[in-house]
Amino acid sequence: FIGYDTDTDLGIFSGEEGKLIKAKDMLISNGFSLIRTSKLNSVISFMRKDEYIDVLVLSVSRNLFKKSYVSEDGKIDFNLLSPLSTIDFLGEKFYAPNDPIKFFIKSYGGGWMHPNKDDGCISMGSKNLYYRIKRKLLQSIANYKLNKTITLKR
Repeated sequence: FIGYDTDTDLGIFSGEEGKLIKAKDMLISNGFSLIRTSKLNSVISFMRKDEYIDVLVLSVSRNLFKKSYVSEDGKIDFNLLSPLSTIDFLGEKFYAPNDPIKFFIKSYGGGWMHPNKDDGCISMGSKNLYYRIKRKLLQSIANYKLNKTITLKR
């Protein structure tokens, strides 16, 4: 989708965390490690080798003028995710924003298809060994600390 972005971002709606717990067990049995949970459990990250998955837990937020989904990463226009559409990817069907291009533009800006040299996710790509090694070291330390102190509630 975004050629210079090196992770996979997934979302789950608040109230459906049970599905995430089942997915956590399946991911771990397939070699992934839980490497991060947020204070509010709204961002959970997994890693296997150089595969990195962020799962955002999305809650509904309403203000006087607009309804949004929110997570620790920010806000998403409610209308982009309600209702969801499906896309075909590698022979499988997946839920996605109902207007993926509009979603990418709102999330990453109008130049989302072209890398910005100052964008942090580029420096984490496979072409920059120094940042990959640094990221792996930091994630290993975080994983060690998480395994000692944090478990997802069952």
